[in-house]
Amino acid sequence: MSAYRSLGRVLDTENWARLDLLQKLLPDSSVYHIKWYDNDSDLDNIRGDRRFQQLLAAAMTQRERIERTAS
Repeated sequence: MSAYRSLGRVLDTENWARLDLLQKLLPDSSVYHIKWYDNDSDLDNIRGDRRFQQLLAAAMTQRERIERTAS
């Protein structure tokens, strides 16, 4: 099972586990996937969490920097 699928399978009451898993996924995620995480309804219960927002913002900044230097 992919790590992303695991995000949806973690119990809603275990938001910390979803955030931990997301933190592991983000460094290898494309811009497309980062945007997907930001809009995926399966992650609605953690979207308002400050850590979620910080993780996505940091991942997007890192990914954009990598893509600029690769061009």
